[in-house]
Amino acid sequence: MGTLLDAEELAALRGELEAWAQTAPVSGYGLLYHNLWRALPGFRRLVEDGRIAARVRAVLGQAGRGGVVFFQDNLVCKLPGNPTEIQWHQDFSYWPLDRPLGLTTWLALDDADAPNGAMELVPGSHLEGERAPADFIRGSGQPAIPGLPPMAPEGRARAIQAARAGELCFHHPLVWHRSGGNATARPRRAWTVTWLLPEVRWSPAHAPHPYNWALQPEEGAAVRGELFPVFGEG
Repeated sequence: MGTLLDAEELAALRGELEAWAQTAPVSGYGLLYHNLWRALPGFRRLVEDGRIAARVRAVLGQAGRGGVVFFQDNLVCKLPGNPTEIQWHQDFSYWPLDRPLGLTTWLALDDADAPNGAMELVPGSHLEGERAPADFIRGSGQPAIPGLPPMAPEGRARAIQAARAGELCFHHPLVWHRSGGNATARPRRAWTVTWLLPEVRWSPAHAPHPYNWALQPEEGAAVRGELFPVFGEG
């Protein structure tokens, strides 16, 4: 974890987001939006200036050795007073990819704490491999993958990932994590980005995903193209 945005940058992104959100679709959860970087110039600049990618490369041990691939981003906004929870899950369960090599960056756009729905995780759970897919939101009907054991967070040590606005957090795509509802009068907005190592390949059968229908990727093909810029390769 570390600070990414100064006060001026944070204010600019919040202002852009608040203007856009006036007409954005809101669900029972709050505001979820895939590929915000394609809609808002400030977030696109934050991807393209390479600051986040440089930190990802350092965390993954890629600095000086190879690049990282931008795969997707999501805005996850818990509105004030919304009790809807995100269930225990692994991010990799929702990716149409063949291996969990990469990580998720989580940028706090507001202070995140337990009362307003900060992320809770089971430390070390990423070392236990892929588990059966779980519903991100209760009742969403995530398809099963036969042969995978379920997550069993009961009785396990847990940690709350509190963050100050402007801080960037990292987690492995197999770590077990969840978040509670927002019991406060404050929003809890976060922007997540999925980063991959270059050897990751498409596997559409692994998970339903908008890219399966929009792009119809070929099994085993490299994740490359306009939507998937590579940072630091070569």
